Amino acid sequence: MQVETFLNQMKLKTYIEKGVIKHYTDSAIENRLYCLRELEKFYNIDLDEKCVSVEYGKQFLRDIRNSNLEDLRH
Repeated sequence: MQVETFLNQMKLKTYIEKGVIKHYTDSAIENRLYCLRELEKFYNIDLDEKCVSVEYGKQFLRDIRNSNLEDLRH
């Protein structure tokens, strides 16, 4: 996985909470990165290979959902 690219994108990303635009905290980003690494370990893959197209990515998300991974539900 391209960790630096992911980190840079997440630092720019915003969300709205109670009408206020906020940036993701470093700990929130690290938590997502941890979950993605666990996902890579579980499936023994590189996530960059699953993001080559929108349809391929959607199918991978379906595969994850159908696996019922409790620790990776986010």
